[in-house]
Amino acid sequence: NCPPRVKLFAQIVIACILYFSGFQIDRIGNLIDLGPFSILLTILWIIGITNAINLIDGMDGLASGIIFFSCLTLVFVYLERNIIEASFLAVVLAGSTLGFFFFNLPPAKIILGDTGSLPLGLLVSLITLLPLNQGHTDEIYYLIPVITLLIPIMDTTFAFFRRALKGINPFTKDANHFHHRLEKLGLSPSKTISILFAIGFYFDLTAMVPVYRIHLIPNFIPIYFVFIIVNVAILIFILQRIEKKQNHD
Repeated sequence: NCPPRVKLFAQIVIACILYFSGFQIDRIGNLIDLGPFSILLTILWIIGITNAINLIDGMDGLASGIIFFSCLTLVFVYLERNIIEASFLAVVLAGSTLGFFFFNLPPAKIILGDTGSLPLGLLVSLITLLPLNQGHTDEIYYLIPVITLLIPIMDTTFAFFRRALKGINPFTKDANHFHHRLEKLGLSPSKTISILFAIGFYFDLTAMVPVYRIHLIPNFIPIYFVFIIVNVAILIFILQRIEKKQNHD
């Protein structure tokens, strides 16, 4: 029953403590030095991912499945770059989440709740920051976390602006998340999470291209972000068309 503002304040305090403990986004590649904006972006990333995982935990199996696939992708990335500590933590989190996932599938025998999804979101955000903490600042370490967590990031971003434009508190709950919209189309919970997993897995696979083709990175990153934006736009367009067709029927 903790109010959203109190939760947010606690998250900001925790993020500040972690920032001054060394979990920092200081620069992006060799070009952009964030300077005083470092603390702002770091706190935004930690709080954003923490709440993004919490927000998609509105359907059995969804949050735990997204975390598992995300951590699995990070394991391959970090092992390829010989970042042992981060890959070890990603394996541990992936394995423990997978064990939970089988009991969390619809209809769930156990659920995450806030006390499960918020700490998991925090752990994922810290695992993605660990390579930066160890001096790895290549663009790949910013690209991969965004892509592996694209579904919760998109869902949270759309939810924030959707509520803000309606004059509603952005931290209040609603039933217009992606999983809710798919469910309203008549899909079962199992089919809904399967579709979202397939989309997430597709993006994960595309993000692995620069990991194993490092020479592509300098020119690949801008093109890849355009590719992601086009793909997201197409998916949103298809969803809206299906929704409009169902409403007309």
